[in-house]
Amino acid sequence: MTDGVLALEDTMRAIDSIAHQAQLPTQAGRPVILIASTTWWAFPARIAMACAARGLAVEVICGRGHPLLKTSAVSRNHPYGALRPLNALARAITRSKAAMVLPCDDRALAHLHSLHETTPDETLRATIARSLGEPASFQILSDRCALIAHARQLGIAAPETLPIAGPGALDAALHQLGLPAVLKLDGTWGGFGVAILRNKLQAKGAFTRLSRRISLAQVIKRLLVDRDPFHIRPWVQRQKTSVSLQAYVHGHPGNSVSACLNGEILGTICAESVSVQRPLGASTVVRIIDHPQMAQAAERLARSLNLSGVFGLDFLIDEATGAAQLVEMNARATPLCHLGQGEGQDLIGAIAHIAGLTTISPPPRSIASDVIAYFPQAWHACPQDPWLRRGFHDVPWEDPVLLQELLRKPWPDRGILAGLRRWFAERKAAQHTHTTASASMVPTQMTDLT
Repeated sequence: MTDGVLALEDTMRAIDSIAHQAQLPTQAGRPVILIASTTWWAFPARIAMACAARGLAVEVICGRGHPLLKTSAVSRNHPYGALRPLNALARAITRSKAAMVLPCDDRALAHLHSLHETTPDETLRATIARSLGEPASFQILSDRCALIAHARQLGIAAPETLPIAGPGALDAALHQLGLPAVLKLDGTWGGFGVAILRNKLQAKGAFTRLSRRISLAQVIKRLLVDRDPFHIRPWVQRQKTSVSLQAYVHGHPGNSVSACLNGEILGTICAESVSVQRPLGASTVVRIIDHPQMAQAAERLARSLNLSGVFGLDFLIDEATGAAQLVEMNARATPLCHLGQGEGQDLIGAIAHIAGLTTISPPPRSIASDVIAYFPQAWHACPQDPWLRRGFHDVPWEDPVLLQELLRKPWPDRGILAGLRRWFAERKAAQHTHTTASASMVPTQMTDLT
């Protein structure tokens, strides 16, 4: 098993090295920011473009097929070995001599936390601490229950969240919080690993599904179909992820992203979602808003945890009052990072400052609209969405190679196996629609009898 795993890693590294051996070297005299990403998302490439435009040298560590590999803003790529990710990160930080590491997904963040904990290299530890903040806070940042409890102690409005160790704990938590409630799996993102519970039978099924360790069949599927090799290592190590239950909050999604240094906020952007990919899914269109309560929550958390770098907060905003409750924290970069340019919202300028750049170039463009359509998510999710006619489209016109890449299907959705997956999903959805339509034709009295 080990020999096969090492051979796979060596093959992936060789392919990446050949593909990027012609990239330009880092320019001398500019601080290097190392962007880390394990997931096919478009926004890390946009952050790379924005950082390069402001004067930073940008290097990346990412997997095959990532949009980061298609932008000319990146001066060098360091292959992200999925089987030895901590070694890959340590090598990338050392070779790039990065002044700051910017994780763009929760998995990359977890790798940085683990590397800081396990490496004896004080230089690596210092770089990670400078990028993320006080290492003593890493445990709170990686534990949803601990983070929400800490926020509530600071006076931040947040729903009670309880750890669920087993079915007995689930029953006790449901009795305490009531129904509906939200079951969440740590280490997941984009709305995956979340289930809204409306009855106890549904709760038991969701807990069984979310708490189950990943199987070999799932690992193979995610490797071959999703092209995600990062599940091999957790399966080999038999890692188990924590599950929590959170009190249900009525409202629509909102979020903020902040840049900070040694606990002091350098800039914050607040937004509310106006369109999402799917229920519980990520936003496709957002509106930039002024929300003092959300900004204050960011200030309190940054100061109390002595954070540095970039972090995001997820809220649910009450429709009637506008009050926001904190439901999640993402101690990493988010899609909003490169979009704010007004006073107190220039996060890329703040990132350049954290990295040690003394002369920061002005933003290359201004955004007139407060409605932002994420590209390509908004176009792929619903091309007929009326919000697309009102907002600013975050399209990388200045980087045609990246633009062409983002217009294609995401890397995991390419190939024969991905096509078969889509075909089965569409067939299942069609069957569900047919069943629902048939049920709606049953006379009311028959429905009542059943």
